[in-house]
Amino acid sequence: MDKDGSCTGLEEDYKVLGKPGREDFHQHLLQVVGTILDPSCCARLKVSFHAMEGKDICRIQVKRAFSPVYVHVGEHAHFYIREGGCTRELEVTEVLEYIERMS
Repeated sequence: MDKDGSCTGLEEDYKVLGKPGREDFHQHLLQVVGTILDPSCCARLKVSFHAMEGKDICRIQVKRAFSPVYVHVGEHAHFYIREGGCTRELEVTEVLEYIERMS
């Protein structure tokens, strides 16, 4: 969505990929998730496509993981949580406390 609330769709994403279409976008999405998170996370996603205002949009539903999921950037792993409407990276000591609380 644009700032004014109008639907932008996936057209720009298709252009960046150089392959217009839902299937190629879906495959790219799963590749990114598998690389940055973990290949096992792909099974936790339910990806669907819809038309809105004549444009393709993608809906991603994510099932809860049964173990911590880390974001891999280069040689480092990061751990994020959602707090209300914000995303926050936890420090190592906070990660341990968080995982213990959630177990």
